[in-house]
Amino acid sequence: MPDLARAPARCWSSLAPSPSPAPKTGRGKWEEGGAHSSQPASPLLGQHQGFSHLILEQLTTSFVLQRQTKVSIMAGKFEPKVPVNLNPPKDDPISPEELAKATGVDGGKCYVAIKGKVYDVSGNKAYQPGGSYHVFAGKDASRALGKTSTKPEDVQADWSDLDDKEKGVLEDWVTFFSKRYNIVGVVEGATNMG
Repeated sequence: MPDLARAPARCWSSLAPSPSPAPKTGRGKWEEGGAHSSQPASPLLGQHQGFSHLILEQLTTSFVLQRQTKVSIMAGKFEPKVPVNLNPPKDDPISPEELAKATGVDGGKCYVAIKGKVYDVSGNKAYQPGGSYHVFAGKDASRALGKTSTKPEDVQADWSDLDDKEKGVLEDWVTFFSKRYNIVGVVEGATNMG
């Protein structure tokens, strides 16, 4: 797999002019393009190109460091504080009625669906009756999660009206849940899995 963090540096440096002055030909002219160029150039232009090359190199280095930092932050962004051993995801069909019953009442199972995938959140008190996220229990909460809303009217499976930023937030929630909770099935007839 290619090292994407280094790709810009390689690509940009191949396009940048050389920091060293161009070779002097036997005709007494400084040439920028090597032996094939007949355009005269001054040593001052060569110095300017060297300066531009240094700026380009610094920008490239800065870009690569920012990219590497962002990648390392994003890689750990959704990691659970305590490692979680998850079962392989299941694709068993779960009816909307079965999902609606999985609210954690009386110690029963507690499920939350996102984009049609059903997560078992039974071990998290926040989704149990009286918890701050119980509004999501037994439902597909895709739209509400994308909007970062706990309003009951936002708890809907259809997320097609979310703007691009909200869709990104929804994808973050999918990643977050996927690293913490077992996927126990898929909502039967789900049309929001996109």
